[in-house]
Amino acid sequence: MIRTHPSDEALQQFVLERTACPAEEISHIESCPECQAAVAAYSTLANELAGQAPPAFDFDLAALVVGKLQGTAAPTAASPAPPD
Repeated sequence: MIRTHPSDEALQQFVLERTACPAEEISHIESCPECQAAVAAYSTLANELAGQAPPAFDFDLAALVVGKLQGTAAPTAASPAPPD
């Protein structure tokens, strides 16, 4: 029997892929009102995020990231000056 609540990561795993959770965690979450409330919040968040349109960029993000990793990417826009 679990004596503490599962971590946030375990609760998120329960929401996203319950079958990957240990049986002991599943049992605790299903019988614990506090964990059920957290699972409900994570479920709402996951559903809202799933309903969002994928981001669209007006530049080749993959090329920019690979270029940055290789140290060859040219800056595409000036970065804002840090606050004083």
